[in-house]
Amino acid sequence: IVYGDMITDDKYEYRHIILPKYMLPLIPPKPQWRAIYVQMSPGWVHYMRHDPEPHIMLFRR
Repeated sequence: IVYGDMITDDKYEYRHIILPKYMLPLIPPKPQWRAIYVQMSPGWVHYMRHDPEPHIMLFRR
């Protein structure tokens, strides 16, 4: 699992998580991301998956 750099704007901090492609079948449509071993500190919300590359999850806080 690769944790991308944090990006900020005037409202949120953003971070993307790149999962190994072999994990793709384990990711349900609305993932319980902690169940697939993604570790983020409290306050982060999974708000979108990157459709062209569904193994990339997008978070913000």
